[in-house]
Amino acid sequence: MKTESLEAISERGDELETLRALRRKVSNTLDKTASARDIAALSRQLQQLVLRIRDLEDMTDTSAEEREITALIASKRQVRSGRRTEEFQDEEETTEEC
Repeated sequence: MKTESLEAISERGDELETLRALRRKVSNTLDKTASARDIAALSRQLQQLVLRIRDLEDMTDTSAEEREITALIASKRQVRSGRRTEEFQDEEETTEEC
């Protein structure tokens, strides 16, 4: 199975997927490298990538949580609005009976 190129992934504009692809590339290069100098530089790059990926994933998780909370609030508002409508209708019926 041929993996998609880093260029193709980055052209899609998804920063998180681009960073993940770059992490794979750096990891693979690190596995194949014997030079201590290269290992040190690649290790620093890998650490920075891991931290950036974690930050973006946390932001994505937060966004998902925020969407869930927003949906919950909206549904509660709908229920309250429905109750108000029912209460108003009940009041009209009571007034008409008098």
